[in-house]
Amino acid sequence: DGAGVYAGFMGLDLVVDEEAVVARELGRLVRSRAASSVEPFADGHLEMVELQIDDEAPGVGAPVGELSLPDGVVIAGLLRRDHVLIPNASDAVHLGDDVVCVGPTSAIAATEHLFARERRRFNRRTIIVGGGRVGSAVAGALDAEGTEVIIIEPRADRCEELSRQLNRAQVLRGDGTDMHLLEENGVERADVFCA
Repeated sequence: DGAGVYAGFMGLDLVVDEEAVVARELGRLVRSRAASSVEPFADGHLEMVELQIDDEAPGVGAPVGELSLPDGVVIAGLLRRDHVLIPNASDAVHLGDDVVCVGPTSAIAATEHLFARERRRFNRRTIIVGGGRVGSAVAGALDAEGTEVIIIEPRADRCEELSRQLNRAQVLRGDGTDMHLLEENGVERADVFCA
């Protein structure tokens, strides 16, 4: 959706809630498993992703026409050695290629899985410093997807509120710049760190 951008709101041409836009964008980037670039279209209903192919995966080596792509997903291009190829059904994806796919946002994860080993689903653990609107929105989206989330917030009242809002996320009261606190909570094992 276009959360954070409102046309014609209260008689204004355009209103931008930058915190909502940042939260949406961070959540989208963090959720992407293997993409080096992600661009939303059609109010977030479609995405274009660029996937770097650097290991063997189910879709590597097979002709594009024989791939079991999710409904609505197309391979729009192959980036190979500084050349852009618009693939036909007989072209195959090779190691070292970047694959550009376009399709419904809901189908992109399955497409990523086709071109990346499960190990590249890197976001299993996220640490978020700050429980304001942006931090809580990102934490809520990731928490709902089953990602392990640790959110660090200095205000006690906000920590209590976050604990009620988030189902599985761990909420810590503290300073996100305190290295001892970060080390104690496994910052070195975090896949994503948002501050």
